[in-house]
Amino acid sequence: MKKRTEAQLVTAIKRYLQVLENAGDIEWHDRLNSGFVTTGKNRGFFGCRKGTPDIYIILNNGSAVVWVEAKSEKGLLSKDQEDWRMRVSNWVGHTYLIVRDLDSLIHQLKFMGVSV
Repeated sequence: MKKRTEAQLVTAIKRYLQVLENAGDIEWHDRLNSGFVTTGKNRGFFGCRKGTPDIYIILNNGSAVVWVEAKSEKGLLSKDQEDWRMRVSNWVGHTYLIVRDLDSLIHQLKFMGVSV
């Protein structure tokens, strides 16, 4: 079976979460973009801060927030991503997931009580 790139995984996750949102099984989700864009000699920031996870999910009634970082099979967190993960670990009601395939996200959401 061909391995997915991180971009393909993010797309698959977004499509799945949209189905859950449309069915009322989660409250909200969105894709977060972060990083820099290079234009000629200038380098400009766009989107969220470096290290921000790829996707966030708000469970029903705002009961919890799930931060999702999509990674390929061998992908590692950058220092900025690791800092984010550590920060989130101190927040009540927030969970940080490193997801390498859609099935693992489905399993984690089911464990959190989401009808998947």
